[in-house]
Amino acid sequence: MNGTMAASSDRILLGPLVAAIDQGTSSTRFLVFNAKTAELLSHHQVEIQQSFPKEGWVEEDPKEILQSVYECMDRTCEKLTQLNIDISNIKAIGVTNQRETTLVWDKETGEPLYNAVVWLDLRTQSTVERLIKNTPGRNKNHLKHKTGLPISTYFSAVKLRWLMDNVEEGSVAIAGAVVRWLKDNLGIIQSSVELVKPSMPETTALGAAMAAGAAEGVSVWSLNPEDLSDVTSEKFEPQINPEESEFRYARWKKAVQRSMNWETTESFNNGNGRYTGRKLIEVGSGPTIHTVISACEHFDRIVLSDFVDQNREEVQKWIKNEEGCFDWEPIIKYVCEMEGKSSSDVEERLRQRVKQVLKCNILSENPFHPENIEPADCVITSLCLEAACKDLRSYSDALCRVAQLLRPGGVLVMVGVLGETFYYVDQVRFSCLRLSKGDVIDVIKRLNFTVHDFSIFPAQDRKNNKVSDFEAFFFLVAVKSTK
Repeated sequence: MNGTMAASSDRILLGPLVAAIDQGTSSTRFLVFNAKTAELLSHHQVEIQQSFPKEGWVEEDPKEILQSVYECMDRTCEKLTQLNIDISNIKAIGVTNQRETTLVWDKETGEPLYNAVVWLDLRTQSTVERLIKNTPGRNKNHLKHKTGLPISTYFSAVKLRWLMDNVEEGSVAIAGAVVRWLKDNLGIIQSSVELVKPSMPETTALGAAMAAGAAEGVSVWSLNPEDLSDVTSEKFEPQINPEESEFRYARWKKAVQRSMNWETTESFNNGNGRYTGRKLIEVGSGPTIHTVISACEHFDRIVLSDFVDQNREEVQKWIKNEEGCFDWEPIIKYVCEMEGKSSSDVEERLRQRVKQVLKCNILSENPFHPENIEPADCVITSLCLEAACKDLRSYSDALCRVAQLLRPGGVLVMVGVLGETFYYVDQVRFSCLRLSKGDVIDVIKRLNFTVHDFSIFPAQDRKNNKVSDFEAFFFLVAVKSTK
């Protein structure tokens, strides 16, 4: 007993303390500050694991989030005790969280009904497109005067719509942000702890602690400038040199420009006939990568696809740089020379950009079954559809499925042949759907595309061509309607 009293008397008296739970996207932190000086006394941090069940989907385990908060609080209090700081002086705890990340849980048990859908998740893109379509003038900024942002997948409302449509919630479900999940599951509702909503919104850990300490009924942290004389501050002098500053600013501007393109339903053309975006899909890539060599500079994610198993296996061998894979270096060098750029590191960048190699049956209602593919910014198909389709009806249906792989405003790039009825591979003869320019244009326009380019290259020396009877190659670029 006397030892306990002695240990208690040795504790450092710092006056009131305030704490903050900073539950972020990649980690959770618990921090304790001196309310008088704003000095950080101790903290602990735990990383949060993210899962990616499908392309563009980002989820987190709600129970892991909750457990990380418990762990951070326990460890921080242990550290304070080791410093002889009395944790009973913690008078208020502020909470800042990852905001638009959305959860649903059982009202009675607190059990989560689904993983947390993280704020940067893109599964609701189709819902967003429908919302934009129904706004006056199809204006994505229709609600910007209220929200400060364009209609996008960021907001929790569209995530909640998806959860309502896809999760069995029963009759007692609660939906909310991470902060509500923490409040309900940390036992605050059932305890005598008073919950106060501060008048000032804050998203940083120090700001959350300040807001909690200054809240009505707590008032251990004054925000009046004359009361902040004990708060230490340092003048920050940037050490970066002008050249490095300019370089980083240029990269920042490029990143901002690209992120703006993610939100738009218009295709982004840089003025040189080059389209950029986040994702590109090639339908019927065969065992090759030559059609996407240039794309690695303009798209972050490339998805290749083909019906034939051996073709996909050959591409996978190249991606993994396995022994015996085809050497694409001379062709990559040739393409780069035509474009007037260096071929250095292009092959490695392309390997990194190709995220998936999928089986694709363009004659099937869902070409990528059982995968559900989010719409892309660009779709390429080269010498595929006329080889797979037996008549104009099936060709039109196949092009319709290709169009469904594109977001509104997305770009379709096609390479095909006109007037061809057969072709040989080794000594094996294959049939081909004979197409005219009018056939292709009619289907494209029926699908509400605007043709930006349709170039035709007549076959040379057709009389001596024993491999194929094609009359011409064509190259088409078309943009999908946003309506």
